[in-house]
Amino acid sequence: MMREYRMFMWIRRRLGLVVLYDGWCPLCTRSVRWWGRVNLPALVRFVSFREPGVAALHGLDQARAARRIQAVAGDGSVREGMDALIAIAGRSVILWPALPLLVLGRLVVGQRLYDVVARRRTVLVPGACEEHCPVRQPSPPAGG
Repeated sequence: MMREYRMFMWIRRRLGLVVLYDGWCPLCTRSVRWWGRVNLPALVRFVSFREPGVAALHGLDQARAARRIQAVAGDGSVREGMDALIAIAGRSVILWPALPLLVLGRLVVGQRLYDVVARRRTVLVPGACEEHCPVRQPSPPAGG
């Protein structure tokens, strides 16, 4: 039993991936929840770079992480954007059928498609609306 555990940990260190995503982005957090369900060999660990000290711990620039998802491999190499998505799919057995499509998309349009989606996402800063955002009252029902 201990031998299998050590082997699993060795594989996880070698092939594991730490993915730093935007925890203030609803689209990102939904995607991470979905990816978490298909992460069968548990080689991918998702962490919000918005948590204090996370970007610095992994040696990443927080502004760059805000523009594109970042993935840090076990050897310390960093992938971002489409390359990070390809790295995630490569480590999730269920996503292997999507790999050719992701790689083809990367070859054809590069990071541009990823960047278009990333620029249009909503970022909700926790606590930022407490003072500045008006609270909307529900409208009264029609006919009453």
